[in-house]
Amino acid sequence: MFLPPKDHLPDRQPKKTASTTQPALLRSGHLIIHKTIRDSIFGQDNAIYMIYYPNQKKLMLAPYSNDLFRKMHKAKQYMLKEVSGGKEYAVALHGILLDHQIPRQDRFLPFEADPQINILSIYLIANED
Repeated sequence: MFLPPKDHLPDRQPKKTASTTQPALLRSGHLIIHKTIRDSIFGQDNAIYMIYYPNQKKLMLAPYSNDLFRKMHKAKQYMLKEVSGGKEYAVALHGILLDHQIPRQDRFLPFEADPQINILSIYLIANED
């Protein structure tokens, strides 16, 4: 097998990770949220309800235990998967990204978290780089 010299390899960007200062991001077609957001909004639920509103480019998420949210928004159930040893949690967004032609590049996402009503809003906007 031929391996090119290291000086001919493309520079790779470091993998973006969720943190307490940047807790929501899009990475490899998944919404990644930091543990602090997961714990305050979803508690210990491993399933969530989610709906996407294309006019606002906004995802709304609520814990599985919030049946009122599901009924009001006609939200669908998704799995919230633990990644990075429990520091991050992921939800697959491949279908939403494809259906609404949303750019797939990895990026941090603006969000609004309301722990009192247990709703997380994520805005799927592209970076303005």
